[in-house]
Amino acid sequence: MIAKRYSVLAIPVIVLVAFLLLALVRFLFQSKENREAIAKENLRREQVINAWQNANYVPIEHDDAFETKVRETLYQHKEARSLTSLQRQSLARATIQFIYAHHDGTWESFRAFRIPLNPKYVVFNPKLLSLYKSNLPSSRSELIKESETIKEDPMLKKYPHIAESIDSFDPALFDISSPMAVFETYWRLLVKRAYSLEGKPGYCTQCWQSLALENLQLKIGNIPKGHSNPQFVLYQRSTNAVSGGSVPGSSLSFRPSLDKLLENGSVKAAYLSLLIRDNRDENPYPVHVGYYWSPQHNKWLPMGIHIIGGDKKDSIRYFF
Repeated sequence: MIAKRYSVLAIPVIVLVAFLLLALVRFLFQSKENREAIAKENLRREQVINAWQNANYVPIEHDDAFETKVRETLYQHKEARSLTSLQRQSLARATIQFIYAHHDGTWESFRAFRIPLNPKYVVFNPKLLSLYKSNLPSSRSELIKESETIKEDPMLKKYPHIAESIDSFDPALFDISSPMAVFETYWRLLVKRAYSLEGKPGYCTQCWQSLALENLQLKIGNIPKGHSNPQFVLYQRSTNAVSGGSVPGSSLSFRPSLDKLLENGSVKAAYLSLLIRDNRDENPYPVHVGYYWSPQHNKWLPMGIHIIGGDKKDSIRYFF
């Protein structure tokens, strides 16, 4: 009777032991698979980085020769064939402005890229505009004093383009009732000062020095009518993401807005990828910018930037 009881009890024990052994084998097998997968991924990343490093980089210069190279590269891209002559010219101009904004860090280059329209067609985010105002000096005299203080900052000697940008701004012309004036003043003075004190040059905290034009990638497509998060399409394009994600609110939009255009139908979009080297002389990395076509203005307007940083960490950067 006792032997029979033990034999009955032995059955679940044997099943349990078998299950644990099977689980152990499966774990060891999966661990091996995981190690192999990680090794393959590391090898792939190393191969990609080596390919980036060995690409042919062209120095970024503010001259006709550099701009001609960018135009020719874009015009010859197979995706550009679907565009009209006007759209190709506008995209080349927008691309050059995007590059310059991250190359020299001046207000003029930043505005040409970020605000390529007359201010009357620009709508500033009221919450962010209020925040900008709250961080500015309360009077014009204090603003002038702040400007002079920044000009004396010894750190600016290392970055003459910051000093030049501040010198070209006359605080006496500042008008707190003008959203554009508030935006420009905040950008020129407070943002510049924060960067200079940290030893960083202007808008481009790591200014671009060269890019691999031969590696330029372009995708022309359409954002579907009624898309609830059109900027995220850029993230999907640049990372092959298939779901999820959102973008922070922008400091400004254009009139008519992208959302308004999408209410009436699909909107043509251009997704551009560049491989660049910055002033840190570290690994090169890709940057992605998205534009949408505005029929009213006959221009490509920027809608988002996605930068995979040189530290190999995936980071999304949008306009402040």
